[in-house]
Amino acid sequence: MRKLLLLLTFTIFIESHLCFAQINSEVILKGGTQISLASIIGAGFSYGVGYQSNLNEVFSVGLHLSTGNVSGLSTQMWNHSSKGGGLVEPFYKDYETQDGWFPSYQFKSTALDLDLQLRPIEAFMFDKITNKWNPYLKGSVGLVHKSTKLDLLDQNGLPYDNLLKIASSYEANTVQGRKDISKALLAAYDGTYETKLSNYDPISIQLSYGGGLSYQLSAKVKIGLEYTVIYFPDFKYMDGILFRTASDEVNGTDKLINASFCLGYKL
Repeated sequence: MRKLLLLLTFTIFIESHLCFAQINSEVILKGGTQISLASIIGAGFSYGVGYQSNLNEVFSVGLHLSTGNVSGLSTQMWNHSSKGGGLVEPFYKDYETQDGWFPSYQFKSTALDLDLQLRPIEAFMFDKITNKWNPYLKGSVGLVHKSTKLDLLDQNGLPYDNLLKIASSYEANTVQGRKDISKALLAAYDGTYETKLSNYDPISIQLSYGGGLSYQLSAKVKIGLEYTVIYFPDFKYMDGILFRTASDEVNGTDKLINASFCLGYKL
């Protein structure tokens, strides 16, 4: 009987939190940094705005619009497939007669996501404990427009030459050597991502998951930090590289890791 009473008390407590919580909404602004996990790691920034509505004290749903970009430069040279390298696709044909190319890319994305947040701690603690700090988990699904551009050609529209000579002046097996290679390549490249890839569907599904921690500054305003992993199912062209060699395709799919500062205002 005692266990039954405890279970009944716990059930009433949970139901009161889930069913009779005050429903409210808020506008959220986000901004932060992100890195790409692809064959060539890149870094950049992201920004977003969203509308979040609490279903109860534990769950909330929202609609978020975000945009961001990453750019990356490899310190490893890729050769054309005619030489056994991973530059297989037709847009790499100009490098058939060159020593190789050090991949340089820029990836941009704009997404509209439906977001579900879970605040599990709210179901087990009183409001007086959690009215300031609020940890949460999140997952989302949405549509994204993707764009990958490469710095393949110089300002005259020709493939870069002498890149191997430039890079071979430094030690690629040391951290400082790779930094020196990157610096030398940035000086050699014109910094214009003129080659836009068109060998994939630019619009696709985007999936993400993550979590965050918010702090209630006042009755209306809160701030927070959020960490999100973003997937693009079956997408491997974030950096323009699909093959390691002429016959060896990269494993997995490309994704983004995002860390954002959030500002929320309750309506």
